[in-house]
Amino acid sequence: AGSKGISLFLVPRNKVDDQGNVGENNNVTCGSIEHKMGIKASGTCVMNFDGAQGWLVGEVNKGLAAMFTMMNYERLSVGIQGIGTAERSYQNAIEYARERLQGRAATGPANPDKTADPIIVHPDVRRMLMTMKAYTEGSRAFSTYVARYLDIAKFTDNDEERKHAEAMVALLTPVA
Repeated sequence: AGSKGISLFLVPRNKVDDQGNVGENNNVTCGSIEHKMGIKASGTCVMNFDGAQGWLVGEVNKGLAAMFTMMNYERLSVGIQGIGTAERSYQNAIEYARERLQGRAATGPANPDKTADPIIVHPDVRRMLMTMKAYTEGSRAFSTYVARYLDIAKFTDNDEERKHAEAMVALLTPVA
């Protein structure tokens, strides 16, 4: 069956009684925690569902399609996390370049009273900082552009506009 045979289930940690109250444990447990290099604040683990009660979401064997709907938002979210990291890295690099003294500026001493000038006055350092800023700002603009199409696809009443927005999201999200 492969990926065409995957179904999606909602399995709560606790059962819910007929009145909507939280009931007994549903036998959902964490089997083990993954040891990873990436985003450590986002827990990843193996889940055990020993005899747990669950409900089918969508149609049988259509779980992957349902997951991809959610994954477009998650992919964009991961991209935006990367933009946040890039922005902070740029800010740290600017601060370091203003503080780090090395050599003299090509146009003459920027700080004649000190033994060296901050590296931010050196053309190649400025070029590298501007490149960082351009990539970061470009990525932010591109992610906002893709997010706009997500909003249009979700909220428009115009079928043609929705289909176009969905096609743009499908094309651009893997890049963002």
